[in-house]
Amino acid sequence: MSELEIDIPEIFEFLIEENNKRYFVVYGGRGSGKSTSIAIALLVKALDSKIRILCTREIQNTIKDSVHKLFKDLIGKYKLDDFFKITKESITTTNGSEFIFKGLHRNATEIKSMEGIDICWVEEAQAISDNSLDLLIPTIRKDGSQIWYSFNRITEFDPVYERYCINKRNDTIVKQVNYDDNPFFPQVLKEELEYDKEYNYDKYLHIWEGEPLQQGDNCVLSRKQVIQTFDRDINEDGQIEIGADIARYGDDRIVFFKRKGLKVIDYKIYKKLSTVETANRLMSFADNDKKILIKVDDTGVGGGVTDILKSNGFNVLGINFGSIAKDKDKYYNCISEMWFEFSKMINEVSLPNIQDLKVELTTRQYKLDNKGRWQIEGKDKYKERGYKSPDIADALLLCYYNKQPPMVRVRML
Repeated sequence: MSELEIDIPEIFEFLIEENNKRYFVVYGGRGSGKSTSIAIALLVKALDSKIRILCTREIQNTIKDSVHKLFKDLIGKYKLDDFFKITKESITTTNGSEFIFKGLHRNATEIKSMEGIDICWVEEAQAISDNSLDLLIPTIRKDGSQIWYSFNRITEFDPVYERYCINKRNDTIVKQVNYDDNPFFPQVLKEELEYDKEYNYDKYLHIWEGEPLQQGDNCVLSRKQVIQTFDRDINEDGQIEIGADIARYGDDRIVFFKRKGLKVIDYKIYKKLSTVETANRLMSFADNDKKILIKVDDTGVGGGVTDILKSNGFNVLGINFGSIAKDKDKYYNCISEMWFEFSKMINEVSLPNIQDLKVELTTRQYKLDNKGRWQIEGKDKYKERGYKSPDIADALLLCYYNKQPPMVRVRML
C-alpha cells in the first residue's frame, strides 16, 4: 500500500491524535494555518474510516461561502481525486465518508434533524451567536462525536471564546495559534505583517496576533461600564415602562424590554412575526395593563403595531429614531439623544447579561456633525462594519428613554 506524507504545523498534532475530548477550539491571527490544518486533518480522518462531517458557519448563503473549495483544492494538491467524489454541494469518499456544508442561520430546522454526525467543524466561529450554539450542540449527539471551532476573535464578547476559553472545561482542548506557530508562513504575508506592526500596531495585534478589536475612542459606552451593569444589585423601585424595537420578516429581531425603575425585569426576543402577532405579544408582555407606558419604534412596520395598541386602549408612545431630538441643538436626531441620555445613567442601571446586548452597547460609534451636534452611527453603516442589526440595544434604549422634555418652572425674582 502506498504512503502519502502531508506536513502540518506541530501545534495541530492533537487534531490527528486519538483522544476523547468533545470540543476542539483553535483561535488566533491570520497566517497561522488554522483552516488548512483542520481541513487536512478531516480529510485524513475521512479516508481512515467512514464518518459524517458537518462543515458549518453562522451565515452560508451559497456553497461559495463555505470551506468546500478549500477541501477541493487540498484533494487536488495531494492527488487524492481517486478517493473523493466532489459535487457542487457535497464531498464523499470511496469508503462512504461524507462532508456536508450548511449555514446555521438559515438551516436551523434541517440541522436539528441531522443524525449521525461524527465531527462538526464550525468555521469563523467568532460570528456564531449563543442561539446558534444552543441549536447546534444538542444536534451533534452521536456517542464520541466532536465539535471543532476555528476563529479569529472580533471582540472580548465572542460567544465561543466566552464558553470555552474563559470558562475552562475538562472536555475541551483550546489552542491559540498565530503566524509564528506556522513553519509554512509565506514571505509575502511576513512583509504585510511587518508593515502593520510598524505603522498600525492595533491592526497588527488584531490581524496577526489574534487579539480582539480595540474599542474605539468614539464609542458611547465603555466595555467596563456595560459589564458592571450585569452584576449590579439594585432595588426594583419605580414605575414599569416597556421599550419595543419592531421588525417584520427577514433577519432583524423583534425585541421587548421591561424595566421597573432602573432595573430590567423582563425581555423577549422574536423573529418573523406579523404586525398583528407582534402587537398581541406586546400586549401580553405588558400583562394587558393599559396604564403601563409602552414606547414603540414607530419607524416602518412599527407604526402598525403602535396603531393596534392605541386602538385597544393601551398607553403607547410611537418614537421615530430619525425624528427631531428634544434638544435639537445638541443632538442630530432622536436615536443620538437616546444613546447619550442612556450614557448618563449607565452607572446606575441593572441589565440582563445578554451576549448580543454586550456587543451592541459597546461597538456603536458616534461623531460630531457639521453643526457640532452629537450623531450616532447609522444602522446601515454599523452593519457594514460587520455587526448585526442593533435591535436589542435599540429596544433597551427605548425602554429607558424619556421622550418628554423636562417641565420648566419660571421663578420671578
